[in-house]
Amino acid sequence: MRLIFVFFLIGLVSLKCSTNKIENIKFERLLCEYAQSPININREHPRFSWIISSELRNQSQSAYQILVASSRDLLSEGNGDLWNSGQIKSNATTHIPYDGKMLVSNTEYFWKVWIWDGQDHMFESSINHFGTAFLSSNDWKAKWIGANSTLETTPKKGFYMDRKEETKDSVHHNGQSILLRHKFDLDKPIKSAKLFISGLGFYESEINGKKVGSFVLTPGKTPYHKEILYDTYDITDYVKQGANAIGIHLGNGWYDPYKKWWEEYRMQWFGYKKAIAQMHITYQDGSDIIICTDENWKTERGPVLYNCVYDGEIYDANEEWIGWSLPKFDDALWRQAVLMKKPGAKLISQTMPAIEVMEVRKPVAITEPKPGMKVYDLGQNFTGWIRLSMTGEKGTSLKIRFSEELYEDGTLNYTCNERAKATIEYILKGD
Repeated sequence: MRLIFVFFLIGLVSLKCSTNKIENIKFERLLCEYAQSPININREHPRFSWIISSELRNQSQSAYQILVASSRDLLSEGNGDLWNSGQIKSNATTHIPYDGKMLVSNTEYFWKVWIWDGQDHMFESSINHFGTAFLSSNDWKAKWIGANSTLETTPKKGFYMDRKEETKDSVHHNGQSILLRHKFDLDKPIKSAKLFISGLGFYESEINGKKVGSFVLTPGKTPYHKEILYDTYDITDYVKQGANAIGIHLGNGWYDPYKKWWEEYRMQWFGYKKAIAQMHITYQDGSDIIICTDENWKTERGPVLYNCVYDGEIYDANEEWIGWSLPKFDDALWRQAVLMKKPGAKLISQTMPAIEVMEVRKPVAITEPKPGMKVYDLGQNFTGWIRLSMTGEKGTSLKIRFSEELYEDGTLNYTCNERAKATIEYILKGD
């Protein structure tokens, strides 16, 4: 009896410990198309994934059930009005395709998943959400705009790889950035707002004086004659009832490169700088308004006099337009934007992780190999920008060169840059 009693007691202790540990099973991440709570899905059947963990060994999922709903409240009540997969006997946790009612562009959806372990214990995830971008090219109402003539060269294959391919010198490269702006009024309280935007080659956007999002050097590089990426932003906190303004700063990027770099494995010329943008604003009363790039926008030259992925940048602070993306800015002297020829490529939502500033580094060493020359060692080979503060007389030019190697005397070795100038120039405006 004693042995049986001891064995039974140990069994109770083990069961109690196992129960406590089972309660610690949790969902680490819920993913839709590889991302947590994305707002830019452009697939009609997005794929769901989840990562679960347990403190118990040899645990595995034996079944799952996914619910997708049109509102958080419905899902909270266990109502998947758009899709209820039912219990699926499977240990799969990745790339489960949506198989419910047809999704709609520019709409927010909510989803959750139940899973069962090998002991038939059920676990419920939290409610997650995802949003769609444009599911059809017909959703685009905006027009491509820029500052150049619409009479740009359009090669048959979609790009020039060698300047010798031109029948005449019809491509006049302009390395100066351009600014595009538009003022608009919102006459009612705002519930939500989204911005769909692309700029070729690179763009940055501002609304009411504030940079939109954290992306840089965007959109990502693609074969521009086949597909062009666009970004999706939640701009609810950027816009307000009353007067608003949006601005787009356009650079050349990989799309409109300097002829020096027109080579098969370097850069190809696709066309002049251009942008397309479309804002969808929903009011509190349920009505909405769409604001698009068109010929009513204004344009001017930007402060970047020259920009090239390989050669660098020239920035003239004297060319800045203070407050250019604010609604009160006077753009009476700005020119009307030009409608650009629509690219033949397909616009696709950029769902891959965008380039962002990930770290701020300070020099680990500063040397002066020659009088008046300073060399800053950042301690690591990386891609980034220089951030500096300085004062000087108006018109003073500061030049900074970059390299990955040094000569024995401590000066920069530019031979590793090949033909790239890798130089920036900043022209002071005197403040």
